[in-house]
Order: sequence, then structure tokens, then C-alpha cells
Amino acid sequence: SKNPVVTPQTITKVEYRTKYIYRDRGCFPGTSLVNIPSGAQMKIQDLQIGDLVLTGSGHFLPILGWLDVSKDATTSFLNLHTNLSSSLSLTGSHVLFTYSNKEGRLTTNYAKDLAVGDIIIHEDTGNKAEITKIHTKVENGFYNPLTFSGTLVVDGYLVSAYASYPHHVAHAALLPVRTFPSLFLGNSPTQEGVGAFVWFIKTLGNLFNIRVAET
Repeated sequence: SKNPVVTPQTITKVEYRTKYIYRDRGCFPGTSLVNIPSGAQMKIQDLQIGDLVLTGSGHFLPILGWLDVSKDATTSFLNLHTNLSSSLSLTGSHVLFTYSNKEGRLTTNYAKDLAVGDIIIHEDTGNKAEITKIHTKVENGFYNPLTFSGTLVVDGYLVSAYASYPHHVAHAALLPVRTFPSLFLGNSPTQEGVGAFVWFIKTLGNLFNIRVAET
């Protein structure tokens, strides 16, 4: 059956319920931008394995491979607008870094759990950015690149490379993948979907009910 047509809607608190086939994958749209050493930006969909990207604190690391990728799957993303007149798009189960005023430190959250007023980190400027509006948008294709640090700067904001699990859990579980990416991820430019090891991790998470889905 065909995917339903969804028009963007402004919401003040995330009540994110995707209706798409790819509801259990956490990624970025292909049009999202990453920073490269030349000072320019590049669309995620144009990245190649081995390309250096900004991962935080001024550090550039190579793309090790894709945890998940589809070049044409219709996918629903959250678009987080901030008071810095910029925005970040990602799926609801993707993890990003936030600032907790209560705890006075960085923490991580799933995008779907954020609300207007929450603080995310604009790594490009070093500023804390307040979410002012959240809406959904639909694009074709999704991309989930992996770096050894498990972090990325996407659309200027500091994000995790992981989805569906807490950042530190995914980072530890995927140590073999980060250490031997060509073995576990492959390096095919025509990759679609996930590799066997990542599929196994996701299956275990579903089996023990510890994996966070979009809904």
C-alpha cells in the first residue's frame, strides 16, 4: 500500500507518530549538511566512506560507513527550529545532545522526546540553542553515517551517530563495528539498509524490548 501524504504541522510538544514503512530507523535526510575540513559544507547524501567530517570540539574524523541508509525510502523527519534562526532535521528515535539547566551539564535525548524550550547544542558557534518550533516533514531517503567518536555535527548541531538506544549503550555495543568497519559495515557505494551485525543488534533490542522505536 502507498504511504500516506503528510503535510508539515507545527507542534509545541512532540507527539510524534510516524506512519511510514521506515518507522524503526533513526537517521537524517540526505539534504542535511555536515562540515568538512575545507570549511565548506556537504550534503550527507554526497558523503563517501573515508570523507572527513566535523564530529565536535573542532575534531574531524572519517566516515567509517553507514549504520543504515536508503536513497529513496519515503521517511518522516522532525524539524527542530531554534532561536538561532536555523534548524535540525532527524527521525524521532535519533539521539542528540541537549543541555540540562537542572543538572547543569550535557545529556542526550531522543528527538521525539524534546519540546519547545529545550536546549540543544549549536556546535558551529558554541552556543546553546533553544527550540522554538517543531514540525514534521517528509523527504525521500535517509542516511545514518558512523564515525569512531559516535558523534557528528549535522546542520551545525551536535548529534549522536546512534538511534533507538541510549548513546553510551550503542557506542559500547558497536565498538567492534567502529574498530573493524570494513568487516562489519562493508564499503559498497550501493548499500541499502543495514549490515548483518547492526541487524543483529537491532533484533536483540527488539527481543528484549530495550530498543526505542519511533512511536
